[in-house]
Amino acid sequence: MNIPFNTIGQYISQFPVDVQNILFQIRAIIKESAPNAIEKISY
Repeated sequence: MNIPFNTIGQYISQFPVDVQNILFQIRAIIKESAPNAIEKISY
């Protein structure tokens, strides 16, 4: 079943908590490294 996600946070929230923590850390590093980058979900 495909579940549409409107935000990156919603997408990350589908994972187990231990994986969520890692993904949110990666997301923070990317935001810090590329502050002008635009997040996008693309299927």
